[in-house]
Amino acid sequence: MQSFINTSKELFYGDRYFRDHVAPDDFDYMAHKKEVSPYFAQHGFKVSMMYNDYFSRLNRICSDRYMSMDLYYMYVLPCLNRRDMQRAYADKNAYTELFAGIKQPECIVKNTNGFFRDTYGAHISTDVAMSLCIGVEECIIKPTVETGDGVGVEKFDGSSKQRIDSQFSKYESDFVVQKCVRQHEKMASLNTSSLNSMRLMTYRALDGSINFLSGKTFLRVGGKGSCKDNVSAGGGMMHVDDDGKVSDTVVRYKSMELQSLKYDYGVEDFYVPNFADAVSLVLKLHEKMWYCDFCGWDIAIGEDGTPIFVEVNVVPACESVQQGSGPIFEGWMLDEIMARVSKVKKLTAEVSLRVFKPGFDHIIQTRGEPYFTR
Repeated sequence: MQSFINTSKELFYGDRYFRDHVAPDDFDYMAHKKEVSPYFAQHGFKVSMMYNDYFSRLNRICSDRYMSMDLYYMYVLPCLNRRDMQRAYADKNAYTELFAGIKQPECIVKNTNGFFRDTYGAHISTDVAMSLCIGVEECIIKPTVETGDGVGVEKFDGSSKQRIDSQFSKYESDFVVQKCVRQHEKMASLNTSSLNSMRLMTYRALDGSINFLSGKTFLRVGGKGSCKDNVSAGGGMMHVDDDGKVSDTVVRYKSMELQSLKYDYGVEDFYVPNFADAVSLVLKLHEKMWYCDFCGWDIAIGEDGTPIFVEVNVVPACESVQQGSGPIFEGWMLDEIMARVSKVKKLTAEVSLRVFKPGFDHIIQTRGEPYFTR
């Protein structure tokens, strides 16, 4: 019997994550669970063909290259992105400095580590922060660290000091108040209550080049009346071709039932405005991400057609893209990534946590979290 790099405990985690967070309750995951992907087996990893069974039912793309949850989250991401640097990159309040000169949502007030700051990062008092928010309309408030899936994103009410104080108290620390993005009329036609953004992904190869993941972009549309475009918040997602053409098939969270952009949304032959400019933007943005070789970018289209940077994801989910667009990595890129991953050595630290290493004689541990360096 072949011995695999990923352990039975890790496989159990991946399968459980898939069942609890990805597949609907009526999906028969046992039908192909014991079948092993030939592609990943040659790299030393056990990956069940149940992932192909599920994802191919949604996108009609059969492949033995669909990544399992344990392989992706426990091996691929720790190999490509420095975990000890992720938290700093994930702070949305740092975007104005990190991506200076890039069009992004207009900030009204920031709160970093309990202190209020203006849009330029200068320290201000609570009273000044409240005064900046009085009477503002079409704004949102959201947490800036430890976030995901649109958690904590809400409409902001600046009608009174009492209302503002209540919202500030609810978030306590590490949040931002931003003006709502005025999106392109075509993008707004999909759902007027949400900012309908795209997820584009980029990869830094071993030769240092930054590459756009061709054919792996998807567009997210919020649920009716929701200010969030997350699929898990009641919306839907559609594959986007490299020419900006949006698929008619709409995939929904934890559901095998597909919708139609034409018949369920009343939109036909939809193209994302200025899609090529969005691709150029994310390639430029990734130049700033020195410690992350793989990034997911949330990009909106402004009312004038200009791409707007909304958020960078240093732990981008693999589930959504595989639902609509096939395996997250393919071709030379997948081969290179798996060659990198299969060479990483795992050692067990004294606290019994897995530590990823490329062969050094010592174990580096930061805050008890897995750490990887080339």
